[in-house]
Amino acid sequence: MFWDSRPAVVIYTDACYEKESKNLICRLGGVLVDGFSGEKFFFSISLDAAQSAALGEPTKKQIIFEAETLAGVLAYWIWKDEAKGSSDNAVVDNLCAIY
Repeated sequence: MFWDSRPAVVIYTDACYEKESKNLICRLGGVLVDGFSGEKFFFSISLDAAQSAALGEPTKKQIIFEAETLAGVLAYWIWKDEAKGSSDNAVVDNLCAIY
């Protein structure tokens, strides 16, 4: 085993959930920063009523944990090629870590 001296790929994710909002209930987002190439990528999406319902809305009081988890999983799915083979780090809100 050897030490990889290349800069890490860092993925930041977050989500918001505002049950009382009439226009925007749940959003997911992520940013990838490639420390080697300097490239940066992002996504930001709003969930519709059916997608929010799949996370437990409106039967649950709060779905922020589910939304935060989905943002992390989505980020790794979108950027699986960029994260492959790198010493990647995830900076997430409301989760332990995704590896």
